[in-house]
Amino acid sequence: MRRAACQGCRELLYILRRGIAYQSEKNTRIPMHNRQLLASGIVAAIILLSTALAPIALRTTVHQGLENAVRLINAQGDWRARLTDVAPGWFSGHATLILQPRNPELSASLARLMGAPAIRLALDIAYGPLPFAAWRRQDLQLKPVAALIDGRIPGLSKLLRPTDSRYQFFVVIHFDGSASINVHLSPGRLKLAKDGRLAWQAAIARLRIPAGAAGWSSDAHVGRLHLDMTTRQGQTAVVAVSPINWQSKHEIVRGRLKSYGALDTGEIVLTMDSRRIALLNGSRISGMVQSEGADYLAGDFSFALGLSAIGQNAVGPISLDVELAHLYRPALVEFGHRGWFMALHPERLTDPASLANEALYGFARLLRHQPQLKHAQFRFAADGSGLELSGHAHVAAAPTTKNPDIGALLDLIHANMRLRIARPLLIRLLNERGGARDASRSPVERRAQSQRRIIAYEEQGLITPQGDGYDTDIRFEAGQIRLNGSPFDLAMP
Repeated sequence: MRRAACQGCRELLYILRRGIAYQSEKNTRIPMHNRQLLASGIVAAIILLSTALAPIALRTTVHQGLENAVRLINAQGDWRARLTDVAPGWFSGHATLILQPRNPELSASLARLMGAPAIRLALDIAYGPLPFAAWRRQDLQLKPVAALIDGRIPGLSKLLRPTDSRYQFFVVIHFDGSASINVHLSPGRLKLAKDGRLAWQAAIARLRIPAGAAGWSSDAHVGRLHLDMTTRQGQTAVVAVSPINWQSKHEIVRGRLKSYGALDTGEIVLTMDSRRIALLNGSRISGMVQSEGADYLAGDFSFALGLSAIGQNAVGPISLDVELAHLYRPALVEFGHRGWFMALHPERLTDPASLANEALYGFARLLRHQPQLKHAQFRFAADGSGLELSGHAHVAAAPTTKNPDIGALLDLIHANMRLRIARPLLIRLLNERGGARDASRSPVERRAQSQRRIIAYEEQGLITPQGDGYDTDIRFEAGQIRLNGSPFDLAMP
């Protein structure tokens, strides 16, 4: 009996203890919905704190990147760059980047067109991680970026107003440290001198700078380019190209700059007085350039043209591969400056004499430093038969005058080439030459005359039969041409 009573007491004490513990737990327990609110508040606080503090860190990174860009531009030697009026904020900031060309002619052209001898970029910077201004960009929709920099060029909008075109310039900096510089140009048209006009579709250009890499890349696209002008003879010439694409890559290998580039075009149509003169179905120009000491460059270049039509004749494909060395870099830079000058003076595009003089001047300065054509190969096909020309050349002596004529320049070039031409193509060329000289002859008479000329060229040793065509060794020296060792006059019948 006593044992049963003790057992009952123990059970009663257990029940009381559990009851007290349950009541205590009940009093201190937080309801489920309150715990969810607390967790959400903690997460929100962390996000707000990160959003508030992240721009501070990103601001330092962005401005360091701007300073590095200024140093890179100054190191190139073509432009002077400096960053002024830097006003960093919390979520946004402002700065001005001034770019001034070192070439006096280009600087004077900028002053004439834009009212100042330098380009001033007014930079409006929005720091991440949520720069909402970036989301309205077509290629950045809903993509978080470290910073977005909008650039404004005072005077450029006014300059573009007569063309009905607008520009957009912005820089995107990503979280990995990479950046891209973007320029968008809307369609427009520009009136040139002498009733000329240049029109373009939308154009996009980008410069990409990867994170931590000693190099950069770029690309550009123009939907269509249309140029029409009136020649001195009163004819209306029209050139239409669509589309145009450009890609390039630049890297520093063992302290030397190495650059690759390619320019691709779609259909190119040339008309004269509404009559089609030529149709070119796509072309590609590509090349590689690397530094060769402090002031010289070496490079490989290639040109390819698809099947085309010139007049009523089908030609192509056409290709040219060239390997060059000892190219004087300052002369190439000056040639580029003159290209900028022509771009800023588009009225010069309608003056062939001015274009020829510019090209001749640049060519002469380049020859003064005796560049080398280490190898060249040209291939041409027409109506199923072809031509191939290969060899090498060099400049034997530098020009003695600043502005030599084309004849004096050719006298300085020594070249050794080998020509292989298919027999049908040679006959066709001779037939066309005979028809141009004497249109009264019938096609049968012209073919017979061409056959006699080929026999005469063989007897003179100017051409050597080889398979289904002819081979010729060509030597050009002191302005004279020798074919297989025999003198050749371009005026020969």
